[in-house]
Amino acid sequence: MYKSLVILLYCVIFFCDKNIFAQQRDNYIFRHINQSDGLLNTRINSIVQDNKGYIWILTPNGLQRYDGSRFVNFPYDVNNISAIKNTSDANLFADKKNNCLWIMNGEIEKLDLQKNKFISYTAEKIITDSSFKFTSYTDIYGAVTMAGNYGLYKYNNTDKKSSPIFFLCLFSCTAKK
Repeated sequence: MYKSLVILLYCVIFFCDKNIFAQQRDNYIFRHINQSDGLLNTRINSIVQDNKGYIWILTPNGLQRYDGSRFVNFPYDVNNISAIKNTSDANLFADKKNNCLWIMNGEIEKLDLQKNKFISYTAEKIITDSSFKFTSYTDIYGAVTMAGNYGLYKYNNTDKKSSPIFFLCLFSCTAKK
């Protein structure tokens, strides 16, 4: 009895309702973009979308903004100090709250989307910048570790420098209070 009820229910669902929600088709349009369309490189390190809907694409040759029809390029240029730094092994994060992009590539760079200007943050600059808040902890051996919303830094008393121990990859500033 139970077995025949299950078979009957299966037949009713399968044959009677051709428009089951899982079977509905949405009309998505996919378009492959390559270098002939303006992409700087076919190797993509990272892709994010900002709060205005732009798609940001990070390649080894630089950063690009794509609006669905054309690219705006921020190419990697070793001779230009205000351009983006090396992006070969970088990650990209969108900060939708503060309208900027963060690029991590050994250093940390911020692209202010209002000014289209890159700002580089070294480990020392992060610690001294008021945007990044850290609390210092000293262990029983005198080693200083600084902890903040975006990671941990160890202070080296010998060379008087801080170096990152751990840096949060998802530091999109939304955790900032």
